[in-house]
Amino acid sequence: MLRILLLSLCLGNVAFAEEKKEKNAYEERKGNVDVGVARSSSVNRRDKTIGINVGAGFESVTATFSFALNYIVDENLMLELRVSDGENVTEKNPTDEIDNFSSVSLGVKYFVSDSFYIKPAFEYIDTRDDENGVSQVITGNGFSFTVGNQWQYRNLTIGVDWVGAKHIISASKLEGDADRTHLTFAGFYVGTTF
Repeated sequence: MLRILLLSLCLGNVAFAEEKKEKNAYEERKGNVDVGVARSSSVNRRDKTIGINVGAGFESVTATFSFALNYIVDENLMLELRVSDGENVTEKNPTDEIDNFSSVSLGVKYFVSDSFYIKPAFEYIDTRDDENGVSQVITGNGFSFTVGNQWQYRNLTIGVDWVGAKHIISASKLEGDADRTHLTFAGFYVGTTF
């Protein structure tokens, strides 16, 4: 008799927990989540359309600053137009080594989990590297691939492009032995969505 009572209590608890889990999933899909309950980044992106971000990071050895405009297709897909610009003056001799970098990119952020994304993009890149009086310039079109995280808290966006690579495929201007591939890392950004 005791075994039957324990078994029925266990089955009742399992059924209650499953019903509560289904109800919570249904309310989350509808967007009826209590204010006090923390919502995931994907749920917070669900009702947004536009995002604006500003950020800073590194392009090879050049510190870059960026401005991005995002169109949020759904909670897992975002189109991004980004403008980046940067300059690095080394401490040895400021007139000897100056790296200038600017780019415009159109990319797609695909969220493979709640906040982790991959971002392929088309790029227009203009870079100049003067070393010991030798100028290396490359301007052209290419592509990039970046991985990062983006967290969404209501209208606040915080993110980081952890690592990426840009490669120039067709150069419209090429001087010297300019490098066609650039690495990116630690691109932090903050913004808003509405």
